Amino acid sequence: MFEHDTIESLLLPVDQPSRNIVRAAGTPDDCLDLETLFIPNDSETLIVALHGALVRADVELPRFEWLGTLRDRSENLLFVADSTLSLSEKLTLGWYIGTAQDDLTTKIARLIERVRKLRGIKKIILIGSSGGGYAALALASLLDGACAIAFSPQTNVFDFTPGHTKNLLDYVFPEMSGPEEMMNRWPERFSLIERYKKSARPCSFLYFQNLGDIDHVIKHKKPFAESLGVRLPNGRTFDQAGRFISIHHGSGHVRPPTSELPRLITEALDMLDTPTKNRLRSANLSGDLLEHEFNAGKPGTFKRVPPEMNSYYSRYQAPLRIDSPNITYTADGVPLRVIDGHSYDHPVLQAQFLFKLINNYRIAPSDTLRTLMDCVFERLVAQSIESREARYLPYMFPWHQGKLQPPWYSAMAQGQALGAVIRLYEMFGDNKYLKFADALFRSFTNLRQGTSPWVVDIDSEGFLWFEEYPYGDHGMGVLNGHLFAVWGVYDYWRVTDSNLANELATAALMTTKRYFQDYRNPGWSSHYDLSDFLLIRNYHTTHINQFESTYSITDDAFFLSAADILERDFPAFQQGGDLYCASGAQAIVKTDHDVVPTEIVESKQIFSDEALSWKFSRRTKFERDPGIWYLIASGEYIGWWIREEYAKVFAKGCINRREYARPRRALFTPATYVSYDFNKFGTPINPTQTEITEPWVGDILAKALWRGRWYFQLGEANFARRWIETDASGLLVQ
Repeated sequence: MFEHDTIESLLLPVDQPSRNIVRAAGTPDDCLDLETLFIPNDSETLIVALHGALVRADVELPRFEWLGTLRDRSENLLFVADSTLSLSEKLTLGWYIGTAQDDLTTKIARLIERVRKLRGIKKIILIGSSGGGYAALALASLLDGACAIAFSPQTNVFDFTPGHTKNLLDYVFPEMSGPEEMMNRWPERFSLIERYKKSARPCSFLYFQNLGDIDHVIKHKKPFAESLGVRLPNGRTFDQAGRFISIHHGSGHVRPPTSELPRLITEALDMLDTPTKNRLRSANLSGDLLEHEFNAGKPGTFKRVPPEMNSYYSRYQAPLRIDSPNITYTADGVPLRVIDGHSYDHPVLQAQFLFKLINNYRIAPSDTLRTLMDCVFERLVAQSIESREARYLPYMFPWHQGKLQPPWYSAMAQGQALGAVIRLYEMFGDNKYLKFADALFRSFTNLRQGTSPWVVDIDSEGFLWFEEYPYGDHGMGVLNGHLFAVWGVYDYWRVTDSNLANELATAALMTTKRYFQDYRNPGWSSHYDLSDFLLIRNYHTTHINQFESTYSITDDAFFLSAADILERDFPAFQQGGDLYCASGAQAIVKTDHDVVPTEIVESKQIFSDEALSWKFSRRTKFERDPGIWYLIASGEYIGWWIREEYAKVFAKGCINRREYARPRRALFTPATYVSYDFNKFGTPINPTQTEITEPWVGDILAKALWRGRWYFQLGEANFARRWIETDASGLLVQ
């Protein structure tokens, strides 16, 4: 056994197992020893094992749990005892929390960092069950390159067996009046929800929950998972760093299934192998944007376009009211957002409603619409506040799990309101609209300054950001919010001819080009942001649509290419339709979940002498199996999935049709091209060969999925609006 005075003085034998004790200094903030067992191996991985509750009469301290299970593994092994239990023989569980002044979790994290340095460790796996699982998850929030494996852990210390928590109060925190005072003082030490809410890094974990442990499912797993945006038994957190696995392996709070551990360790190591992306970093500049340099982009990026080529355009009138529990309306018809039973002004909701009114008025002018537009406009003006010669639209409710407290502001709201209001001025010529639009636009020239509102930032590389969620000292780099704001500044330039607006919108698009590959997640849905790198599937479709709309107002083929790349990575959201399945043998499968499927759990072969037809309710990818899959929603195989295969298994008719407001261009090199019409069932008919003898540039009007394959619809010349495969030989597309 080796004793050490401090963590920094810890040394480990390189060729033999060793018991190590880091002696506490005996001061209130360092009163607990650190007791460990270290088993070295020739590996760049360290497995840290933590224990849960103990029957004190049956064991001696220190306790090194998991030793028998892990002893023969090839990684470095570090077994850590919970020295909180040394404070009293009555203590059965300490969650590695330590005392009021000696934060044991933080101290153990320092110890692990010391071992990492001594052994050249690159990956850390933290393993624990129950209270040890709590500690593993807590430590994962403090360590880079670490992944926790937690078996049915607690996530709130005070929602476990009363005897354990009473002992913690009596023998570790006797100076505290009770759980309420402790939670108020150190919420992140006693609640993983609070700890993860405040964590500055993505926390990697595998949370293995026994479904037979009803108490832990309801009190611990469910609230923790929902706090991270996960509502599925086997879901992943939005940033994909955490995964929940729910399996029944006994009734009650039973021992973890150690047979699962090798598989989980392999998965945890794979998770740590996933390349990490660098978070967006602010240059921390303040004051007037125009006093600082930023990457300006290429002049002449934007084109003035008619309404049918601009954002938010529709050929059809939209209903003015929707039936939703989340939306209510003022007496004069302005929409409000309902949150927790309270009604709030929501600037984006109201700006988007104004776009809808403008579109409806363009199709069918009426005094009713004109009056309602002014009601929405006046509501926006009334709620806005003035700061640094600009007008800002506040949100008066907390958001992002309380990380944004009212009033908070958003470039998306500023940009969409700006775009809608300047279109009112364009439509009616009333200077009240121009005056308010001018004030909204000035918000895009203010960087952060003290506690003043801000929505614009410059990052560490000099790129300009329009931030949908500006926190006190940084933004998130949310892609959809950034582009929606760009469109508003573009509209302001289009109507007023403001050189500054053109410059700012162009610079913001330069930012999008620079970071496109960071948003992209090859083979899967794109990232929502560049801070937490969230993966939210419906926003992937939003990104595709936004890139195509941005092409329309710029004539910049980069954005078409970006949309195509994202579409190839992950299918745009397709809710349902009719499915065709050719005769013969087909494999069908079941997955762990129907909404967000991760892996196949069952498969079988079916055979039919004739073609089959079903309804389908999903078209998506699985995380762990290749291909695109349909969820069958009718017939005897309802609830089963079948894989898309060209001309054999496909959605009937035309799906995911994307019409180009600005036709994209294609170069037809000399070759023979085959084009088609399609009937209502999605069957190609009337194949026609067209000989191109000289290079020729033609228009592409639309893109769509027929029979499980992508086609372009071509313009009138030579092809008469017929369809051609997107990968046709000789075709070079913009």
